Amino acid sequence: MLEFLNIRSIATIDQNMLSFGPALTVVTGETGAGKSLFVDAIDFISGGKPKGLSIRPGHLEGIVEAGFSPFETVPDFIKDLVYENEDIVIRRVLLENGRTRQTINGHSVSVGQLLELGRILLDIVGQGESSRLLDPRLHRKILDAFSEADSLVESYEIIRSKRKTLLVELEKLAAVEKGLLAEKDSLMEKLEDRTLLSPIEGEWDTLSDLLSAHHHAKELEACVGNILDIVYDGEVSVLGQLRHLESDLNRITSYDSRLQKLHTLLEESMAILRELSGDARSYLSNLEFDEQESLRVESRFDLYQRLSRKYRVEPQNLWAFFSAIILPQSDEIEAQSAKIRSEIASLEDELFLIASLIREKRNEGARKLEPMMKDRLAKLKLESAVFIVDRIDLPLEDFPPGGADSVRFLFSANPGIPPKPLDEVASGGEVSRLLLVLKWILSDRDADSTLVFDEVDSGIGGEVGEVLGDLLSEIAQHRQVVTITHLHQVARKGNAHLLVQKNLIGDIVQSNIVEIEGETRVGEIARMLGGDSMSPSTRLLARELLQDRLGQ
Repeated sequence: MLEFLNIRSIATIDQNMLSFGPALTVVTGETGAGKSLFVDAIDFISGGKPKGLSIRPGHLEGIVEAGFSPFETVPDFIKDLVYENEDIVIRRVLLENGRTRQTINGHSVSVGQLLELGRILLDIVGQGESSRLLDPRLHRKILDAFSEADSLVESYEIIRSKRKTLLVELEKLAAVEKGLLAEKDSLMEKLEDRTLLSPIEGEWDTLSDLLSAHHHAKELEACVGNILDIVYDGEVSVLGQLRHLESDLNRITSYDSRLQKLHTLLEESMAILRELSGDARSYLSNLEFDEQESLRVESRFDLYQRLSRKYRVEPQNLWAFFSAIILPQSDEIEAQSAKIRSEIASLEDELFLIASLIREKRNEGARKLEPMMKDRLAKLKLESAVFIVDRIDLPLEDFPPGGADSVRFLFSANPGIPPKPLDEVASGGEVSRLLLVLKWILSDRDADSTLVFDEVDSGIGGEVGEVLGDLLSEIAQHRQVVTITHLHQVARKGNAHLLVQKNLIGDIVQSNIVEIEGETRVGEIARMLGGDSMSPSTRLLARELLQDRLGQ
């Protein structure tokens, strides 16, 4: 329940603190006094955009605060902000740049969080709400609220969302599996080439050397043969001459020991030359290729080159390229897909069951709602009105949003005229009355929220206005109601009466909202009765009307 509203530095309001009690509070005032500003402030504190609001000249920010009585059960999304049995205080600040700041019990929150809380605390019904009633999407929500199918629909949507998520995952796995199959075909070809080549690490370099040696065998043989001839095999070989030098050094070293170092170096040189000649001889013995070996080397070399071009990989890197190939296993993906399909099937079983239960509740609700609407519309002087809940079964297996039902309200105000969709036949005044009756019927379904009516009595007067006042009073027996009205028939029914006034203070216009009672309230009812002519008889009638309300 709304307990207080504090408006500071907003448009024509300097500061206004208002207290609210249970039952029905009426808000009245002359045209242009600022009644719409009052509603805009309530909409702003519930998370709405600051339409119609501005910062009062001379101030840096505008502030709206509201206090609400505690929740019996605190909603999950604000459990970190509000304790059980704790009053809820919302504070929202309008800044000069048009941005806003908002807190709940002193904790900063997003606009989204405030909107979610606002939908629970306040139900604001303006003339725009009447227009929304023409939208069939609202009809199903109204029927669900009346049929108490909301929780089932919520469960249905949660499960439907899970199913949708799993279907997306299944599609992704199918795409991966399809990609793997395509990749597998490509990999199989690579694996066949890997088997054909059977590459060995470093083999390309070896083949390159062998093939080069084969192509230059004669030149190599001549060069290395010269080395062997000069160093070892020739008639005047280097080693032969060094042996003579060694013999001479052996003889003369005994004459001078300092020659020992030369002798040692000579021995080392001879050892290196002997090793050189041995390697040269070995090289020459291995330089010759038989024909088959030559063909094998050339064939391997050509295969490396061909696969290098095919896969655009350097020949020396083919070994690493082929070693990195791993054939993907689709068994795991198939197992995942099977698990998801099983989960989807289980969710679909739940959806079938819940959709069927929703359908039953909607059927039962439609049967009860139609006569209740007819009875209450008659009280609002629509005695011949026909109201039908047109519910059509949709295929269960499609799992459409909101359940497998299409719901649309049909209406006819005149006898003999077949009922048609609201948006085709209902006038503005008729839609307003339909909305009021629906709120009347649903008043005990959402008793925790404050119901705010913004001049929904537009286009209504006379005897219907009296019935409307009774209707609002009856709704207020179940929940707190605040209504902005221009009808004295409604205003006199209020348990509390707020008056919006506009005054010129110096050069500045200022609006004030005050609670009135006694003779001040009599005067306001008289103004609503007689306009500018405030005769004694008008005041007398106003007093009698108020006394009549108190005597009821």
